[in-house]
Amino acid sequence: MSDDIREQIHTLNKLQTVEDKLHQLQIELNQVDTNLTQLDSQLVQSLQEVANLSGELEAIRKTYREGELDIKVNQETIAKSDAKLRQVKTNKEYQATLREIDELKRKNSALEDELLGLLDKIESTEAMLAEREKRAEQRKNEIVAQQNSIREEAAKKQAVLGALQAERSDITTAIPKSLMVQVENIKSLRGRPIIAAVSGAICSGCNMNIPAQLYNELQRFDSLKRCPMCQRIIYWNDLRSE
Repeated sequence: MSDDIREQIHTLNKLQTVEDKLHQLQIELNQVDTNLTQLDSQLVQSLQEVANLSGELEAIRKTYREGELDIKVNQETIAKSDAKLRQVKTNKEYQATLREIDELKRKNSALEDELLGLLDKIESTEAMLAEREKRAEQRKNEIVAQQNSIREEAAKKQAVLGALQAERSDITTAIPKSLMVQVENIKSLRGRPIIAAVSGAICSGCNMNIPAQLYNELQRFDSLKRCPMCQRIIYWNDLRSE
């Protein structure tokens, strides 16, 4: 009986080790989609920065074109006013036309100064956009490489997961159904671990002291015992039970 119990403890420990690995792998695989989504967000942000700056540049160019058009319209009006000067008949009308021409020339001068500033801004923004596009392309390549690496690593982990699941299936086949019922009950009640070593009368599953009589019974290995506090399967942690 002692050897049978030791063998069951050994098998349950193997099951727990495999399930711990499965649990960790599943956590890592569950993180894959999150990591890929975060990288996608970084890529979108990088491309959005380029799009925003491109929009700013187009707005500056539009303002420049509108300024050019305003200057052209003013120049046409000045030409008409110059022609009008030769036709006016009163001094008052002549002076008014001159003021109109001077005002249009003043506006054009201000517009020309503004256009010079806009030209400088267009040039600097174009240079900034080119640099940002270059960085965005580099970042895109980095992100794609990271995503490919994550997918490759995930594929490897999936393969390991499959192997561990097959190993778990083999282990559970060797465990009596009645014991597997207990194992599943423990997992639903307490989670991992399902089996805990006891050293110095302390259950490693809940870190609580077990009764002295139960501790003595554990050392006989005559049957599987449960911790009265956490309900996990417990065993005496001597070298022979490893």
